[in-house]
Amino acid sequence: MTRRPLASLAVAAVTLLALTGCGDNGGAVAGKPATGTGSTSGTTTNGENPFEGKSDREIQQLILDGMADVDSLRLSGNIVDESGDNVAMVFVLDRGGNCDGSMTLGGARADIKSDGSFSYMRGDRAFWLSIAGDQQAADAVLAALQDRWVRMPADSEDGFNDICDLDLFLEEFAAIEGSSHLEPGEVKQVDGHEAIELVEDNGGGETTTLWVTVEAPHRIVRMSSQGGDEPGEFQLSKYNEPVNVQVPGPGEYVDQDDL
Repeated sequence: MTRRPLASLAVAAVTLLALTGCGDNGGAVAGKPATGTGSTSGTTTNGENPFEGKSDREIQQLILDGMADVDSLRLSGNIVDESGDNVAMVFVLDRGGNCDGSMTLGGARADIKSDGSFSYMRGDRAFWLSIAGDQQAADAVLAALQDRWVRMPADSEDGFNDICDLDLFLEEFAAIEGSSHLEPGEVKQVDGHEAIELVEDNGGGETTTLWVTVEAPHRIVRMSSQGGDEPGEFQLSKYNEPVNVQVPGPGEYVDQDDL
């Protein structure tokens, strides 16, 4: 895999683990044991399985309905790309284009903020070295910035709009197609929630696993991919909590066109 910009790689990470293949095969029903594993606690008997007796399509619709009214969330997690680099991120974002978080890739870190109008990015030396390609160019950028942020229009190609656009992220769930089989598992405690495990066999030893809350609205609290070229895991939390972003003020940023 060729090295992609951090923004594109973040979108790829989200897309990789978005609800792939939750289609209707017409025959699957919930309540069967699952073979997938995850970082969860033991099985709980407190909560009923809301997906019991339902087909893949019916399970999919419950999840889509649960995600439809999401106005904000926190997304955190990591993948390992084909080059063996660990890509980690943590962001809070909302439908207004507000977002605040950071990404690391192979030891390089970039912090990103957006208020819907402008995006701001500040990287460490390793980040600028990976972007600039050589030490002299990276040092020149760092000298020009003097620890300030780079500002750019949020909707520009370099504006990290793909990362900070919650609508774009949620469209991945609304655009689910396919005929893959979901294998529902047991109800477990996951990140403080009672959640049911849903496992999809993607073939070739690769599986995608979702953990969805038992309590309505049925929302995803964790999703992971195992056995493929880019394994990883993401947690979704803080649904519909306010996203308050403090963007850099005058003197704390440099416009991208001025670099």
